Amino acid sequence: MSLSNGSVISLAQHNTVKVRVGGGYNFVYDPNAYPARWVCKRSGDFLKHYYEKVGELEIQTEKGNTPEEFLCAQYLDEQPEIEWWVRNLDRQPVHSFWLQTSTDRFYPDFVAKLKNGKILVVEYKGEDRSTNDDTYEKERLGKLWEERSSGQCFFEMVKGPGEKTKIRDAIRKAAEG
Repeated sequence: MSLSNGSVISLAQHNTVKVRVGGGYNFVYDPNAYPARWVCKRSGDFLKHYYEKVGELEIQTEKGNTPEEFLCAQYLDEQPEIEWWVRNLDRQPVHSFWLQTSTDRFYPDFVAKLKNGKILVVEYKGEDRSTNDDTYEKERLGKLWEERSSGQCFFEMVKGPGEKTKIRDAIRKAAEG
């Protein structure tokens, strides 16, 4: 499976940045390489994860609750239009999908391939982090990546459990296009 990734080109003479999607960089998940630093203890709960084990997904908060990202992963796994999804690993530039920000790389939390071949990328942010500058930059970059994908890729920033339905809306949008 191949994903078009964004690359940033700085034009020093104009002090501007342009984003280019496609052509220069495509990402492919290697079915034999998923270098998770640790494995989710409830990997068996998921039927559609691309790899046998889900990497780096917490199953319990310090207070004993189910983490919101885990609930988001369950929601993705339940969607009938999703062929498979990946818990995208942070700080793994060779093995994970990323977008270049102004200062570093942005590794969205989840990447899904829909049954119609289109790609859905989901970044989950808790409500406590949903309004900071970093979140704003990542959301703008993800939407620009979507816009430049010629209708093949979709990006959703989910900010808290009340916004999981944005994933369904993105899947519907992908089905229409």
